[in-house]
Amino acid sequence: NKLDVWGNANITGTLNVASNLFQVNSSGFALLPLGLVGTPALSFVSDPDTGLWSYAANTLNFSTGGVVRATIDSNGNVGIGTSLPTAALDVAGATSTITNSSGNLTITSASNLILSIANGNVGIGTSAAGAALQVNGGGLFGWGTASVAAPVNGLAVSGNVGIGTTSP
Repeated sequence: NKLDVWGNANITGTLNVASNLFQVNSSGFALLPLGLVGTPALSFVSDPDTGLWSYAANTLNFSTGGVVRATIDSNGNVGIGTSLPTAALDVAGATSTITNSSGNLTITSASNLILSIANGNVGIGTSAAGAALQVNGGGLFGWGTASVAAPVNGLAVSGNVGIGTTSP
């Protein structure tokens, strides 16, 4: 069976196409099936494994090439590279790189900022750290503990200090 419409067509009520796969409700809203990662509910004719879908209620997923690329879950958490984000921003992968073409990256934290890098050097003020921790530029550098604040012009040391030796 085939229906050809030449001109305007009006539908009152709900339009169901192929059972429950696609609907237009009485308010005119399109209702799509949930879809799957490899067959998103909203995709493209020439790229059917790329698009938007939902694996559960109140969740929005984005996929390209049949792979989950991003998710917004029912708590508002955004996952990049994961369909199950556990934080406001959850970036999954062996390497997560943030590239900023303006030259500065500022992270503001209400409490603590924790940076953990495995098997690599950390640079502050440099992108090519030559040591485990390399700090470039002027300014103050101090070290303190929860009960003792760092001095504003140096490093508080308790114990032996060695320069040029590994066992002072």
